[in-house]
Parts: sequence; structure tokens; C-alpha cells
Amino acid sequence: MPRPNPLSINLLMKRLWVHLVLWLSLLSPAAGQAAFPFDNPLLPGGNGSNATPAPQKKALTEEEVRAQQERNAQELEQAKQSLSQLAESAPQVENRYLRDRIQLLEGLDLIYGDLLEAFASQQKILARTKALEAEEAQWKGGTPPKDFAVDFNNLDRLRGQEVEAKKNQRNREQIYKSRQEAAEEAKKDFQTAEQERRRAKEAVETAKDGAERAALEPALALAQLKSRQAELRLALRELEFEVAKNYRTFFQKQQTLNALEISYLEKRVQFGEEDLKRELNLLGAESEKLSQRLERQQKELQAAAREYDRARKRLDDTPSPAPALIEEVEAKRLAQTALEQQGELLNDRLKRLKELEEFWKRRYRLLSGKTDRPEIAAWQPQTRQYLDQLRRDEELSNLRLNSLRNSLVENEEKTRAKGDADPEAKRWLQQQKEALQRNIDTMQDHLASLALTRKLYEKFLAEQETRYAQVSLSDRMSRIWERFLHVWNYELTSVDDSPITVSKVFFAVILMVFGLMLARRLSRMLAERVLPRFGVTPGVAAALRTLSFYALMLLFVLTALHLVRVPLTLFAVLGGAIAIGVGFGSQNLMNNFISGLILLIERPIKVGDIIETDGNAGVVEQIGGRSTQIRTFNNIHMIVPNSAFLEKSVVNWTLSDNMIRSNIRVGVDYGSNTRQVADILKQAASEHGKVLQTPEPIVLFSDFGSDSLVFDVFFWLKIQTSLERRLVESDLRFMIEGAFREAGVNIAYPQRDVHLDTVKPLEVRVVGSNGTKKS
Repeated sequence: MPRPNPLSINLLMKRLWVHLVLWLSLLSPAAGQAAFPFDNPLLPGGNGSNATPAPQKKALTEEEVRAQQERNAQELEQAKQSLSQLAESAPQVENRYLRDRIQLLEGLDLIYGDLLEAFASQQKILARTKALEAEEAQWKGGTPPKDFAVDFNNLDRLRGQEVEAKKNQRNREQIYKSRQEAAEEAKKDFQTAEQERRRAKEAVETAKDGAERAALEPALALAQLKSRQAELRLALRELEFEVAKNYRTFFQKQQTLNALEISYLEKRVQFGEEDLKRELNLLGAESEKLSQRLERQQKELQAAAREYDRARKRLDDTPSPAPALIEEVEAKRLAQTALEQQGELLNDRLKRLKELEEFWKRRYRLLSGKTDRPEIAAWQPQTRQYLDQLRRDEELSNLRLNSLRNSLVENEEKTRAKGDADPEAKRWLQQQKEALQRNIDTMQDHLASLALTRKLYEKFLAEQETRYAQVSLSDRMSRIWERFLHVWNYELTSVDDSPITVSKVFFAVILMVFGLMLARRLSRMLAERVLPRFGVTPGVAAALRTLSFYALMLLFVLTALHLVRVPLTLFAVLGGAIAIGVGFGSQNLMNNFISGLILLIERPIKVGDIIETDGNAGVVEQIGGRSTQIRTFNNIHMIVPNSAFLEKSVVNWTLSDNMIRSNIRVGVDYGSNTRQVADILKQAASEHGKVLQTPEPIVLFSDFGSDSLVFDVFFWLKIQTSLERRLVESDLRFMIEGAFREAGVNIAYPQRDVHLDTVKPLEVRVVGSNGTKKS
């Protein structure tokens, strides 16, 4: 009997042990509660099943979180031991399952840590809120705290807090909203994880045999862990959202308390002359101190410059300098640079201290009520401009600070790379580091000074806006009137030492609009009422109407400019620009406008004329400044540019008068009496009432046509409308046809003769009705 292989027995025992751990995690009640707590104490409803809802649980406590964290740590340690004991030849499925389980348990451990931090934040903010509520109740009772300082410094500090709170309010609301959105997203993730867990559970329960069930159990275990992780993450996000709500409540109460304290102090504290003197004395002392520092810095800078020059000369004189000499030169250069930057920043601070003296004087006048609204209005843009400059200085200083920090990191990396191989070079690298650090410290102090000054000016701007808003209705109306007068009398430009203001331009525009309306009415009255009384034709009246409109409009424009005292030399100044605009941008427009003037003056066409251009015929209805309106015989309006009438050929049927000649062509059969036909045609034309007798109608025997004898009758008409000619021609055709019928004259129609060229006689056959041939 063969002996069993010890390696095979060992592998089999390990696999059995892994399956035993898996079954215990799934079936053991204690292990199940520790590994997969489906009922999250933070969430009502338990496992998320749709069957029977679980009773509502109480909120998870910090002790319960710590207990679950410990159990999770034990599970993680067991999973790591199982993975370490798993043989390399074990199936890939078991290896992957253990690795995924470890990863999920490690994620749970991180979530437990975040939950404990959230509990700590919750306890901290609740304690601060409780203390704030107690202080607020004391204030509302009319008794301030014993240690509350009733002085201007405390009032100034509280006002600064109020300004900062208003600035940070938007950020707090954004944090609150993001926490809320994160909780909603975590809820969706938990629902998805629960769906996956239920599907995996259903797959295990409906397995056909033990082998399929054993293959599906790892997926169920991982799905349960993912659901547990998603559930705890949801609990974390909801706790964070609750903390955000508590913080928002705290800041709201803090603002309320801050307002109570400010109101209390404003009734009892005022920024007086003693406070102003104290602030000015502090500024003077600080200026003196900075001046002394600046003097010492200048001496140190001169010494550092001499040291750098000597080191630089030694470097230039050495053909092959050692690394230590190169680092020495760089260290002394950095030391000189640090002192130069320190001097620059000290000068900047001295300049700001002088500006702060004026700041405190203005603030004293504002807070003591010794200023008026116009002065406050003048201060506000200046304060905003100075604040913008301070913010730009802060941004630039931050960039310089980041650059210095990057140089410091490079120096440390270079020092580590050198090691102990060159102690002298390393010593100079250390001095470079010290110089860079001094430079960084100086820049940080400068940034702190800028931030302090910015906060002072932000507080001052808020005080200005508050004081400016505390005015009566009459003051507001007076301020509005002042602004209106400022805009009304604003000088746009000047010509010949004469100002062109907004008021002048406004009145000029009003007068021009009024002149435009009056010019239209007067020109219309001239064309429709005055000129017809003198026997002027409608076409001439329309031309005079347009010309009079332009003349009156020019007169009104010049009058308006004279009344508002706008010098006409302004147009001489703008003449060059206008000429360029006319020559390039308005070429077509001016071409049509000038063509319209030529049409109105020369009158090659006029209103009422029947014209033909580009194959289109119609009646001229209006000649405008840019285009002419024509109504075709089909009652369609055409808009033709005025330049087209001067650049192209135009047929004007009624240029000199409205008498035109027309003709009708008629063909009769060969053999007809030609004299009789001519008489009939002439008689028909003479009998029509609208055909002129002078000149009399003419009948011509025009041609021997291929199918007929061709006659043309020519006659003259006076037409007033576009359709009148066609109506007369139609009437004459009716009359000619009736006269020919009575006289027995036939109107010819086209005839064709067919000739057959055959080589033999044509065969003719007769076919009966039944289809039989008959010879």
C-alpha cells in the first residue's frame, strides 16, 4: 500500500482550515455580528431588506465604535495570518479572496478612525455651543461677564471678528452643502452595496449542490463586507453632516453674541482723542524701532557686500576652484540677498506706518461723527483701492516665500548628496541654509504685517459702509442729486476751449429728434397740400418733399448745436475720421445716397413713371435716400439701390409724357382679301375709346409668313397704370376677332405638308371589325 505524500496532506489541511474560517464567518452568530453588523445602529431600518423592517436603533456611541474597531482589528489580523499560512500552490481564488478581504477590513479600520475623530469634533463643538448659550443668556439678562473689558480695544477686536465672520460665511455654507451632498452620495452607495449583497445571498441560497454553494460563498462574504463598509461610511457622512450643522449653529450664535457685545460697547465706549493719541504713539514707537533696525541692517549689508566681493574675487582668481570655494561664494551671496530683502521690506513697513497714521486720523473722525457723507463717499474708493494693493502685495510675497522654500529644499537635498566627503563645502552649505531661513523668516513677518494691515482696512471699510448707510431720506436724495449733477456736467471732451458735457449732448439729441419729426411733417405738408395748389405734378412733389426734408433736417441739426453751444469746429476735428469712414466703411451707402440726390435733381425717373430695368417693369412709387421702391405689374414691390439707375440702362416709358405706342400682330389665311383685312384692323383700332386718333392708327402688311399673311396694327395710348396697356390690347383682340368672324376672314393657324419618298407603291389594307383582312 503506497504511503501518502506529506506535502499533499499539508496542503489539504490548509485548504480545509480556510473553508472552516469562511463557514464560521457566515454561520456563527457571534462572528456574524462582529464581522458583518447588518443592523447599523446609526441608521433606522437595519439591513436594508424590503421584507420586514427592523425596529429603530439608537444612535451609535463612541464606546460601540471602539468595540467594533477592536473586533475589526482581530478579524484583520486573522485574515493576514491566513494569507501568510496559505501555500504558494494554493488556488488563485483563495488567494484573491483573502487579499480582497484584507483590503476591505483595512478600509473599515480607517472608517472607524474617522468616526472617532468625528465624535471628538461633535463633543467639542457641542461643548463650545453650550458655553456660548450660557454666555448669551447672561447677556440677554442684562449682565455682562465679569472679565468683559469695556474699552475701545475690545470693541475694535469684536468688530474685526464681525468682519471676518461675514467674509467666511460663504465658505461655511459651502462646507455645509458639501457635507450634505456627501451624505446623499453615501446613501446611494450603501443602497447599491445592499443590492449586490442580496443578489450574492440569493445566489448562495439557490445553489444546486454543495460544490456550487462553496464556490459562491467567498463572493457573498466579500459582498457583506462591502455592504458593511458602505453602511459605516454612510454613518460617518451623516455624522459629519450633523457636525457641520452644529458648527453652523455655533457660528450663528457667535454672531448673535458678537452683535450683543458690540451693541453694549458702542453705547458705553467711544473712540476719543486719548485713544487716537495712544495709537499714534504706538505707531511712532514702532517707526522709531524700525528705523533703528534699518540703520543696523544697512551696516550689515555693507559688510556682507564687502565679504561677497572678496569671496567673488578669490573665485575669479582661482583657475580650478574647489567646491568649498564655490559654496562659500554662494553662501555670501545669499547672505547679502537676505539683507537686501530685509531692507526692502523694512522700508515698505515704514511707509505703511506713515499711511496708518492717516488711517487712524480718518477712523477717529469717522467713529466720532466728525465727518459727513460726501467725505465718506470719497474715502470708500480710496480704501478699496488700498485694499486691492495690499492683496496684490500678499500674493506677490507668497510667491516669493514659496520660491525661497523651494530653494531651501534644494539646499537640503544638495547637503544630503554631499554627505561627509567635503566638510568645508558642507559647512558653507549650512550657512546657505541659514541665510535662506533668515530670508524666509523675514518674508513671513512681512506677510503677517500685511495681513494685519489688511484686516484693519477691511474693518475700516465696513465701518464706512455702515456709517454711510445710516442717513435720512433727504440725505439720500441729496446724494443721488449730487451724483446726477456729477454725471450731468461730466466733460466728455473739449473743442476750442469749449467743454462738451453730457447735458449738451443730451439736449442736442433731444432737439435733433424733435427736428427730425418736425422736418418730416413739414416736408409732407409741402408735398401734399402746398405744391398741388400750384399745379406741381406728383413726381415733382415727391422729389421736392425729399429734398426739403434733407434741407430742414440739416437746418435743425445746426440750430440744435448752436443752442447747446457746441462749436461747429468739432466737426472739422472729426472731419478726417468721418472722411475715412465714408471712404471705406460707408462707400456703398454714400454712393446710393448721392445717387438718390442726383435722381431727385436731374429727375431721369420720378414717382409715377413706368420703367423697366434688368428685365423687370413697374411703376415708381417712392425715391428714398438709399433706394427706390417699384411696384411691378404683378403687384410685387422691388427695392432697387439708387446707384443702379445711374450705372445701368433703364427704360422709362413715361419720361416726357405718358403717351406710348403699342401694336398687335395678326395672321390670316392665304387667299384672304388683304385690303379688307387692313380696313377691318384700322376700323377696330379707331373705334376703341382709349386709342388716340392723333397720331392715327396705322396698319401694315408686314410679311408673307409660312402659314399666314402677317399684319401689324400700330396705335398710341395714354396710360396711367401698369395694367392699362394690357387691357387695351386685350379689348382690341376681342374686337378684331369679332370683326373677322362677321367678314368671313379666317385667322391662320400653323400648317405642315408631309411628303413621302418611297421606292414602291404603298400597300393599303382594310381590316374588319373582327380582325380579318379584306383585300
